[in-house]
Amino acid sequence: MTVTGTPSGLGTWGDISASLASDLDSQIFTLNDGDTMEVDFFTFTASGVSWAEAYTVEATLAFDSPIVGSSSGSGSGTFGTFRGFLSGGTLTWDPSTLPDVFVDSIGNSFSIDFESGSTIGFGDTATVHAYITNNGGGTEPVPEPATMLLFGTGLLGLVGYNRKRSQKG
Repeated sequence: MTVTGTPSGLGTWGDISASLASDLDSQIFTLNDGDTMEVDFFTFTASGVSWAEAYTVEATLAFDSPIVGSSSGSGSGTFGTFRGFLSGGTLTWDPSTLPDVFVDSIGNSFSIDFESGSTIGFGDTATVHAYITNNGGGTEPVPEPATMLLFGTGLLGLVGYNRKRSQKG
């Protein structure tokens, strides 16, 4: 993830940086069809004194099993801060880059979107969220061949037992 500030505002003594959410790598969750999960994605930190500073951001959110893939977006905005005491800004993602959609191993479709918006408040940080939605469409898992072999062997055993029992009687 990269954030680049451009000294173009009314005051050029400020800076903005971003860092990934500390627990992003350790999040594990399950989504049913139609469910959406909101996760903390990254945090902006503003410093110095500035107003209407422009910045750009490039971010990628990657996934492990069972969803394998990543979603990338680019956005831009402005920020202002007074020594981190009072800060605010805007963020707008390029609509041509989001939302991304990909499919897991059983056919579920997932969409990934990043939060846009504006904020103002006391402090020097603002958290941006990612939204992961299970759009459904998956199928039930197919039983493994070993399970089918065990089931078939059990059926053959029952047939043999019934045949032997009927021959005695």
